Amino acid sequence: MGNSGTTTRLLMGLLAGTDFDVRFAGDASLQKRPMRRVADPLRAFGARVELSPTGTLPCMIHGQKLHRAEVQLQVASAQVKSALIFAALRTA
Repeated sequence: MGNSGTTTRLLMGLLAGTDFDVRFAGDASLQKRPMRRVADPLRAFGARVELSPTGTLPCMIHGQKLHRAEVQLQVASAQVKSALIFAALRTA
């Protein structure tokens, strides 16, 4: 993912509801950025998301069917909201 947190977070939401597994990695800077803020809300939709022990990249998304969920974000983030919209489009 290079150094693009936006791309990473949006693709996490988009790919969480697919039927394949995806591994996300990035450069040294991106691998220090927090990803729990998107992973935790995606888990509410039933997404299987594995982060590093520190909550950063690398990340594995094990794609599967998602279900509807109501989520209240702890951090105001357009990236996270957009990721959740993508995930919501894949719910049953």
